Amino acid sequence: MPIDAPPADWEQIEAATRRPDATICLLSVLAHYDLTDAIPDALDVAIPRGARAQNTGRDQVAPL
Repeated sequence: MPIDAPPADWEQIEAATRRPDATICLLSVLAHYDLTDAIPDALDVAIPRGARAQNTGRDQVAPL
């Protein structure tokens, strides 16, 4: 992780490192481009269809 990265970007850097094929989506991308006033409480990430989510021991996401 880059030492000079602001703390707000750490989750995005971690997600990109763990899953280069993932895409930041929903409220997270709106906040990234300053298109919303809401502050996301979690990073929303989409992975390609058929891919499996890695078990990181963090918050688990319920399948749709």
